[in-house]
Amino acid sequence: MTEHENPVWSGEQQAARAAVADYEAALDDFLGHGAARTVDLLALQPGERVLDVACGTGAAALRAAAHVRPGGQVTGIDLSPLMIATAGEKARARGLENMSWRTGDMARLDFPDNSFDAVMCVLGLFFAQDMVAQAAELWRVVQPGGRLTVTTLGREWFAPLDSVFTAAVATIAPGTAQDYAPARTSDPAIVADILSAAGIPGVTISSETYNLPLRAPADWWRVVMGTGLRRTVLAMEAEAVARVRAHNEAWIVDNGVAAVELGFIYAVAVK
Repeated sequence: MTEHENPVWSGEQQAARAAVADYEAALDDFLGHGAARTVDLLALQPGERVLDVACGTGAAALRAAAHVRPGGQVTGIDLSPLMIATAGEKARARGLENMSWRTGDMARLDFPDNSFDAVMCVLGLFFAQDMVAQAAELWRVVQPGGRLTVTTLGREWFAPLDSVFTAAVATIAPGTAQDYAPARTSDPAIVADILSAAGIPGVTISSETYNLPLRAPADWWRVVMGTGLRRTVLAMEAEAVARVRAHNEAWIVDNGVAAVELGFIYAVAVK
């Protein structure tokens, strides 16, 4: 039995817990960077009300909660009950009592118009079926004078290993679907067009490239299993997965790869 298994859990529950564990393992490596920068861009002040949409296990929300004390409140919402439960545990462990958590659909936020001083969505917009409608829904709950920040991944997503992974899957398990949601918003112009179509004026967009160190070849697989690349892995047979992983890790050693590049796009608007 692994540390993530329990005989009373169903297979689906075990898979969900494993996914959260993998997400957490990759969190500090790259999500934490984007989350911290997003919070910085919001310039949060004590007493403000903040909403983190698609909050995951709280990478951005936990940081925001520390900025708005005393008197401020942060609410996190995510579709996954396990993500929300993990976020709540982390908040309690850090003594952050100014936080609340909700399981819910980001497409239909259960809040009145103009509810928050700041709203953020870190690496979540590209999962929306209708990204324009989703952006408009985020904007709806920002109060006049408040801020919205939307963070997505840029063109550089784990280069050069993204192409190595993709090519290995195509060779070893041809026909395996390799749809990667962040590619939908990997260009600043695309993000700008989405927010403009949602009726959000005066958007400021900035980009950066972050170098994610790889301490060992196995670190790359932690990234794979903590991101949307995981869905490609789950679509393959176990033998194919082992071969793809071995090929990737051998390529890292043979080519002396010590880091991967990860692009972030930050969009900020004031209502």
